[in-house]
Amino acid sequence: MGKKFLIAAVVATVVLGAGLYARSDLLAAGNSQSRYVLKDTGNGYLRLDTKTGEMSLCQPKANSFVCEAVADDREVLEKEIARLDDRIGVLKRHIKKNDSTYFKLPSDKEVDKVLSYFEGLVKRFRSFSDFLDGEEKADDSI
Repeated sequence: MGKKFLIAAVVATVVLGAGLYARSDLLAAGNSQSRYVLKDTGNGYLRLDTKTGEMSLCQPKANSFVCEAVADDREVLEKEIARLDDRIGVLKRHIKKNDSTYFKLPSDKEVDKVLSYFEGLVKRFRSFSDFLDGEEKADDSI
């Protein structure tokens, strides 16, 4: 999900940036009666519909220009932001309640069990390390 969200965010940024860029030409032109504003992109034109806000990329194909709608992921991003805001609200309410299901500390018995396990691991590791050191010393004396 993270990679898809990042791609969607980049696409949305490009689309919104292009829209603002095209919109700046519209504002600079004053009260133009033209419905569409075109901006040269080098290999075609970016077309902004001033009434609906939709954007299209127009490129030459087969001796004519073909305009294709630019993907607008704004709605998808706004839904994801709303979902995350809801999730944050739920988490904040649980923190305020001090809900023990989310923030339950382990008992002393559980902590002792984990520490005993790690103590055994460390002892086994040291034992194995000492064993390897003994073999290495024996090989050096030969």
